[in-house]
Amino acid sequence: MRLRPLLLTGPPAVGKSTVAKALADGQPASVLIEVDDLRQLVVSGAAPGWESGEGARQTRLAAAHACMLMSSFSEAGFAVVATDVLLWDAGSVYRAHAARPLLVHLRVSLDEALRRAATRQVHLTDAEFRHLHACERGADFSDVELDATDLSLPELTATVTELWSQDARA
Repeated sequence: MRLRPLLLTGPPAVGKSTVAKALADGQPASVLIEVDDLRQLVVSGAAPGWESGEGARQTRLAAAHACMLMSSFSEAGFAVVATDVLLWDAGSVYRAHAARPLLVHLRVSLDEALRRAATRQVHLTDAEFRHLHACERGADFSDVELDATDLSLPELTATVTELWSQDARA
């Protein structure tokens, strides 16, 4: 059964990276693409993804490159799991590309996200964190939306694994 690429979206501290790592670890051959890492490739002239103009352009560019990586690794036989915070119209970039990943949007309440963020290193100011929760657009483009507030990591991972498997069987 060949799995199409999986893209986990949602604002900061919803569990995207943690679940993505668990899902990738559960595959015999897998790739984990953190789209934030692709944005970090811009060394000079980088703009925060939530800023209009150049930030929005760089957000779309990172999504386009993530799609190319998804396609390349998937065609080579790897299970592909990616994570991204969808801002602006980045979701339409994923939808228009041949990779067309299964897009699962994770959400938690802002209070729960703030609680989770307090347990780890966060590279955003409080205002940026709240802004990203307010403007993230994953739900606009998702195939599935999951409330992860009350799910343990094993429960959330099992739920997404089942969704991914069902998608491959469809």
